[in-house]
Amino acid sequence: MKSVHQRQVLENQQQPVEVETGPKGPPLAHVLIDEPTLDKGSTIVGGLVTNISERELSNLSIALELHRRKDGRPEQKLVPVVPSNLQPKEEGSYSLKLSSSDYGSIKFLGVRVNAESEAIAFTSGPGKKRALERIEPKVIVVKRPGKPGEFINTPDNPTKVP
Repeated sequence: MKSVHQRQVLENQQQPVEVETGPKGPPLAHVLIDEPTLDKGSTIVGGLVTNISERELSNLSIALELHRRKDGRPEQKLVPVVPSNLQPKEEGSYSLKLSSSDYGSIKFLGVRVNAESEAIAFTSGPGKKRALERIEPKVIVVKRPGKPGEFINTPDNPTKVP
């Protein structure tokens, strides 16, 4: 009985699924991810990429996953880095303008190089903070009540009380 149970337990156990976490090895690029900024109904996502390797990185692009507001479906987008070829210790930037009403969240997936969009190892960190939103001052005028001791409803000045 015990051996039957052990056999059933072993058959029912599933092998752990190995998830591909990305390329292994020393990082070739360092990415600074700026906080998204809002501008008149659109969101601007951007940041800086620094080549921290000893070789040239060509056709650089940033892979982002955008989640739609309507149905929550993810959509992947490649954003080119300007300049697209980075020499060692050189910096480039990336920027993407999206409609705020279309997308709800953005996830950074990685850095791609070459025409085949080969993923490379990278490090990342926070970039520029979003500027504080300026709140427009609002002036509210409140009518002052009458003089102290003055009645609101008098025979000379009748008003309807709800």
